[in-house]
Amino acid sequence: MPSTRRPAAGRAGAALLATHLAGFRLSHLPMRHHRVHMIHPASCARRLLEFIAARDGRVLDET
Repeated sequence: MPSTRRPAAGRAGAALLATHLAGFRLSHLPMRHHRVHMIHPASCARRLLEFIAARDGRVLDET
């Protein structure tokens, strides 16, 4: 199993994604682990809902 103690995207990787993906936005969570979705699923779900709402042009009213 790969180590979970590394960033999902380093600075160079994030810059590459931002350069080649229109509308790319990197969301930072206060974690040092690559598999943060397994450790903090609620935080990841919230970020996903925010992304979907922004793409749909809606206001996210979930609390």
